[in-house]
Amino acid sequence: VVGERLRAGGALSHNHGAGGVGEVLKSLIFRPTNARRSRSPTTHLARRGVARWERPSEQVRDNRTMRLVLLATLAARAAAGVSILADKTNTRVLRMTEVYMCEIRDAEFPRRNHTVQKCDAVCAATPKCVAFNHMDTVGKCSLKSCNDALRLREHRGLSTYVPGPPRFNQYELLPPGAISGCDSWKVRPRVVGLYGGAHVWTCETRCDQDRACRGFSYDRKSQTCYFKTCAPPRTDGDERFESYAKASTCVARAPPARVSKRAAVVVAVRDAADYAARCVEALWRSADARGPSRDALFIVNDASSAATLKRLGALVAARKRDAPLPATLVNWDGAATLDGYTRAANLGLEAARDAGPFDAYCFLNSDTEVLSPLWLETLKRHAFSDDAIGLVGPLSNAASYQSVPALRAVDAATGKTDWSKNPLPASADRKDPWTAEAVAAAVARASRRRLVDVPILNGFCLFVKAEVFAAVGAFDEEAFPHGFGEENDFALRAAAKGYALKVADDVYVWHHKSKSYGDATRKQLSAGSSKTMKARWGPKLRAAVVALDANEELADVRQRVASVLSHPCGPGRLRVLYVLNPTSEAVEGKAFQLHGGWISIFNEVIGLRRRGACAYVAAKRWMVPHFKKAFGEDLVRPYADDVWLPHELAAAVKEDAAAWDVIVATLFTTVEAVNAVAACHPATLPAYFIQDYEPNFKRLNKAQKQRALESYTLYPHMLAMAKTSWLRQTVFKHHGTKVRAVRGTLDLGKFEAARRRRPRRTPSKTIVAAMVRPATPRRNPAGTLRVLEGLRIARPSVDVRTFGSTPDALDELLEAEDLLNTTKARHRAAHLGPLDQDGIAKLFARSDVFLDLSLFQAFGRAGLEAMATGCVVVVPKNSGAEDYASDGANAVLVDATDEAGAIRALAALADDAQRRAALAARGLETVKLYALRPASKTTLEVLCAGLAGLPDRNDSMHRSCSENAFLDFTD
Repeated sequence: VVGERLRAGGALSHNHGAGGVGEVLKSLIFRPTNARRSRSPTTHLARRGVARWERPSEQVRDNRTMRLVLLATLAARAAAGVSILADKTNTRVLRMTEVYMCEIRDAEFPRRNHTVQKCDAVCAATPKCVAFNHMDTVGKCSLKSCNDALRLREHRGLSTYVPGPPRFNQYELLPPGAISGCDSWKVRPRVVGLYGGAHVWTCETRCDQDRACRGFSYDRKSQTCYFKTCAPPRTDGDERFESYAKASTCVARAPPARVSKRAAVVVAVRDAADYAARCVEALWRSADARGPSRDALFIVNDASSAATLKRLGALVAARKRDAPLPATLVNWDGAATLDGYTRAANLGLEAARDAGPFDAYCFLNSDTEVLSPLWLETLKRHAFSDDAIGLVGPLSNAASYQSVPALRAVDAATGKTDWSKNPLPASADRKDPWTAEAVAAAVARASRRRLVDVPILNGFCLFVKAEVFAAVGAFDEEAFPHGFGEENDFALRAAAKGYALKVADDVYVWHHKSKSYGDATRKQLSAGSSKTMKARWGPKLRAAVVALDANEELADVRQRVASVLSHPCGPGRLRVLYVLNPTSEAVEGKAFQLHGGWISIFNEVIGLRRRGACAYVAAKRWMVPHFKKAFGEDLVRPYADDVWLPHELAAAVKEDAAAWDVIVATLFTTVEAVNAVAACHPATLPAYFIQDYEPNFKRLNKAQKQRALESYTLYPHMLAMAKTSWLRQTVFKHHGTKVRAVRGTLDLGKFEAARRRRPRRTPSKTIVAAMVRPATPRRNPAGTLRVLEGLRIARPSVDVRTFGSTPDALDELLEAEDLLNTTKARHRAAHLGPLDQDGIAKLFARSDVFLDLSLFQAFGRAGLEAMATGCVVVVPKNSGAEDYASDGANAVLVDATDEAGAIRALAALADDAQRRAALAARGLETVKLYALRPASKTTLEVLCAGLAGLPDRNDSMHRSCSENAFLDFTD
């Protein structure tokens, strides 16, 4: 038990001193009450240093002496520097839980008397092992080949270990207090743990197993878990509770609340007039776009030339007095001899204070350009979101540790490594080049609205609360007269007073860098300031640098921004990703069969592309060549073939998720993953392209059916869309979920070409085509064969052709139907096997009638394709096909359960060539509405309406669809 507790806390692979033994004992005996908990053990251990420790309210009486002995033994091993599970620090443990079924039986591996470490090693050496159960009392170990949440259940005596990185569903500690409202249920399990009662990890396990659970509040006093169906970023402040949110539902923070604070922007100018003018003009463009405010601009002359002063003076004089962000020229007469940035910044601060009062000051280099109308407003919101925050800085292309996407680069001239200036990326699309504004928008895409803790900030753009200057004093102009270190000194002094320093991942400012002094002078002045900083701050400065180098949050920010900048889509395009079901696998010797759902998805993608969007499909890598052959374009963003489970799919899509505006689930198995990813990216819209009412699928097990039912209601902020009225009404009737209408898309090219090339039909002979697919019971394959056989008997001159399954699958169906051998032979002779799109188009073009006798049909793509070749279609009533098929007008509708009625309808069509011609002609007019261009317009409009409703997009640099010059909304 203690070993597992230590494992949950993290591997102790470093040498603890004498004091460390006590700390290890303390960390095991006492419970953290405000440390942020994570499935990542190393993170949990690292954060223990800032936790508040509290003696448990109940002590465990059973085997207490033995456990204390174990504690002392483990502490002694830690003190001796012995690594405990050092190579498996990321192993997850789910206590009081077992994986049932899918056991790997190995005769050479006895199941009892094993430590967790031994089980861990054997699992790592077993190819199929993805988890193992361990019973502490007898050391019983069982290896498992699955770890799906659907295979997890509570078991008092077992713990489940899952090697590898933490699962996607981690938990984030919310601010102190309880989550108000949205109660699901509460529990105080009677379990015997290290402390007794219910504990946070027990709550996590229960929440994992309840798909409706999005978070929980834990009452420390009563040790009770209150499970919630929501996880807002704010709590009620009740100190008795710890509250946690599933990361999959609440990773990205909501935009900070608006504040009515006044800020002064201080810009010190030392020549480089062109860049200084661009800086001021960018500030005014931003202010004009934002509208009236009480902010002000102070431009300070730092020994600039007369030409520079004249140019900037004229620029300010031309600005209207009542325009936003009015400018004040400071030291324009040169009365104060500054000759250095620090003195100029202090003089600007003094001037602003005299003109104030201001709540904050933002010091901005004169070779910068702000790019968003909300840059200053956002910095204000972040700074005043917490009383502890004193300084905030944005991201940039060239701002040392705040640079994105690259931190360092090799100088081509010298071969030395220096800070990267991150020039604009190259664009594959000449019509859509990367600009500084586009990079800022990319940063907005990648943002999770996080404030990253840092020990120091770059001074190129430094936002400081007024109270910090009151507590710390101004910049030290005596020690750092020319700058290049004054901001680090000021930051360390502010931190010493208890103020937090943050980097905002949703603000980006372009920095031309070194335009006032030049690179050579900058390096010379930096070297001098560096000596002063080392002498003054020594170990603290070194610790700050080490912390910044190792800062994983900043590294994650750089990775997310890089994924957007390196994306194949241009910066100005609307980006849409459809995610395919990950459960398909390549089977050796089995032909690849392209089914209608995939065709619909790819047609949606092609249609959106033709309207100016950049759309792709996420699919397994093995499927790429098959889709390339079918559609002739590179439309797939591949993920690994070994992805099966929702959290694996989420992790695969998450790699470049920041680059997408919309991520679309296409089956109930993808809904959880899509929403998990979208929760991490507040500017990304999760959507669900509902193609069928999947709970009606016959081959779903109980757990799969439950997941299918939940897919329509678990994520209320997900945009749901479907192609037919029947499907939209069905979902609303059973779940109350409103589904937006889009029109099914059909690429008419192949079918129109087949119709033009079709041979002349013989009036006396009618050809009827039908799909027979035993693998899909709702397609009613047996009923279809019975109706076709009845039609043969009623009209011997009718020629029947079927397709859609392999000969072996057809034989299994025929044997199950117990038909006469002659009947079986006729069906085998008429069956063409699986056909690709070209083969289907040719068959339809040669046929007169197409029969779809599905028990229910959400859309009926095959019927629409048959219409496009001039076929008359016979489709089921009360189904999605009624969106395009009108009985007696352009089609014939039948009751799929009335086989005799279907035979009569087919026989009547076979007898009346004139009626067939009239129905076919009207069908050809109907399919024009479903061509890619008119149909894709509906999808584009629905997606854009969904994006317009995202508050995070309205509160950032994202361009609306109406402002996107690449999108085509014309008919």
